[in-house]
Amino acid sequence: MNLKNKLWISSIICIFINYNIRLSDPVYFLGHFQWIQSQKIYLWQVIIPLTLAISLILSKQKLKFYKNDYALILLVCLLHINFLLKLGLISLIFLLKLIPKQIIKKGLKISLYTLTIIALGQIIMQQHLNLTWLGEIQFGNHANFNLFNFIRPYGLSDHPNLFALQILIISLYLDSKKLIPLILTLSVSLQNIIAYSFYNHKRVKIILCMLIVGFSLKNPWIHPKSYTDRILQNLPNQSQNIKLKPWEHIPKHHIYGYLYDKKNFLALASLLIWISLIYKQNKKTAGLILILSLLDHQLLSQTQGLNAIILSNHFVNIRCKKLKQS
Repeated sequence: MNLKNKLWISSIICIFINYNIRLSDPVYFLGHFQWIQSQKIYLWQVIIPLTLAISLILSKQKLKFYKNDYALILLVCLLHINFLLKLGLISLIFLLKLIPKQIIKKGLKISLYTLTIIALGQIIMQQHLNLTWLGEIQFGNHANFNLFNFIRPYGLSDHPNLFALQILIISLYLDSKKLIPLILTLSVSLQNIIAYSFYNHKRVKIILCMLIVGFSLKNPWIHPKSYTDRILQNLPNQSQNIKLKPWEHIPKHHIYGYLYDKKNFLALASLLIWISLIYKQNKKTAGLILILSLLDHQLLSQTQGLNAIILSNHFVNIRCKKLKQS
């Protein structure tokens, strides 16, 4: 394997490494605190633009853009995120177009097995594995990671739902069906289980088992707050009746409400355009994204969610190109 391919594989793996340096956090009392507005520099934000610059110098390949690529780039530009994050995300969109499909798959395969091994280690040990040099967070007694005194696996992500999303997107890209049911069930990530059920509804027995386990462990009777909070968030004038301190504010659990609350209407418009363009190319993937977008805000409120969107966008482009060639 030549040096360029090694660099490309390393850059793909780097996307899933959560190591970062936090420069500063938004001051709480100035407004609603959002983690994505924190001044963090992730390792991949440095590696991806550098790899792109080197690749553009070494490669004479012409990049082919689809309409959904332009809509996604516009969405990234319009989001209320810092410049370095925008640069990293846009660089990733460009870089994926330069790297051959087989190299991307190799990098994703290494990432998939690495994240799975780490997650299984967290389940067996029932604690973090002290992999802070890879960006593993030490969560303490965070309620979202604990279910019936069972630590939900989260890999190198900031939340078990984000970890499940990563595994879901990687597995769909690789067309690997083996690990998805295991990871989604162990992480008890209902939104990802529901989205996968829509995407791959033909696996009836496995889907039913996943849904039964998921809703048995996390249901409105045992965990009412998780459901009532989401309902209350969407009731009219609810924000006037409940006065929350800035650090108590929780974004609405769908990305449309998340953008609407921020009055980021241009980003909301570009998001809807992007989803409609994805729908024209691949209805199943568009349906998957639509379900995820309606059930959680993390696709846009977390860097790992944004990376998942970019990977799914490239996945659709690859499928579209394959269909045209055939």
